[in-house]
Amino acid sequence: RPYVPKWLNLEDVVMSLEKWMRISIAKADPTYDAEKKYQPKNRVDFYVFRRWFKDQPDIRTSFDPAQLWEEYRGVLRGSSESNGKFLEQDLYHGLPVRRGAFEKRARQGVHQILRKFEKYVIEQRYWLDQELASRVLMLDNKDVLSNIYVDEVQDLTELQTRTLISRLPESGESFVFDLTGDISQQVYPSGFRWQDIGRMLHEIRGINIRKCEPLNVNYRSGKNLVEMANWVLNKMEEENKIIGEELQQAYAANDGA
Repeated sequence: RPYVPKWLNLEDVVMSLEKWMRISIAKADPTYDAEKKYQPKNRVDFYVFRRWFKDQPDIRTSFDPAQLWEEYRGVLRGSSESNGKFLEQDLYHGLPVRRGAFEKRARQGVHQILRKFEKYVIEQRYWLDQELASRVLMLDNKDVLSNIYVDEVQDLTELQTRTLISRLPESGESFVFDLTGDISQQVYPSGFRWQDIGRMLHEIRGINIRKCEPLNVNYRSGKNLVEMANWVLNKMEEENKIIGEELQQAYAANDGA
């Protein structure tokens, strides 16, 4: 683009979280082989989970696969307590209600189902993106990043976000940590909650942040569509307690504006 200086390589500045993690591991570990470790073809994602789910007749009509996947990736494998490994049942049950997509009375059954899927993942030699986050978090050689900008942060798990926070300078030093996202638009369900960002910043860097006003005016959708979306989100909040944010307001008074 004409306004980008020739000396600036945007690929060095803007990259996917997974690419940054692979680079971080390679810099710290000379034995790391990018061609053999964490091959894309063996990466487990929602589509792999959904195929497995369809072959489970005993649970297929009782659970939403997206909700189960969110619990697997975002909580059982993507929480700080799990550190990338499958969380044991007692630790899972002890998490606050807001830290998961299921109420405590359902967690024993959910854990049994997802342990079965975890066994399948191991047998197929699949890997999950949370393993990368855990490995980066434990590296001895950690580059400090004084400016971090994350878009679509709602798709990151607690473990991935903690990995980024751990690269910020120590408390008292100047840094920029800008996150943007909308939990109503999750593509990769992760159990993300804005409250956890403040908690982790305080735990890791001793920083207290004040709550900002949410940007909840929708400028790109008509009134009818926004009202329908709010109705769905209200139902999700009533049944699953996973939204917890103010709903959208339509900028347009009608769908013809």
